Amino acid sequence: MPFDLDVLSETPPPPAGKLAGFMSIAADLGDHERAVLQLVAERLRMGQRRYGRFDVGTDRRDFRQEALEEVADALVYGAALCLWHLGRAESLKDAAQRARQALDSGKARAQLRGERP
Repeated sequence: MPFDLDVLSETPPPPAGKLAGFMSIAADLGDHERAVLQLVAERLRMGQRRYGRFDVGTDRRDFRQEALEEVADALVYGAALCLWHLGRAESLKDAAQRARQALDSGKARAQLRGERP
């Protein structure tokens, strides 16, 4: 079942002064889990500075398109790291260009479908 962003607009967030529940959850997490939580919080703060406070009820961005673009970028970054670590690219930049070309050309999709590109 896909995540429904309407749930966020229907459930008001707790007041800023009532962060005890959030802090309690964070306190129960391990060091690496808190590091992930901190990374997400830092990204949210960066987005807030760039776009203003996030409010699902008033934000008019296309979340599906935004997510698709972010996932595509993540695929390129991951593929670039793999190609570079495997010695199949001279640099990360070269590896990223090769990964982007594979995605843009349809070769990656054809491989996943078992088709000949």
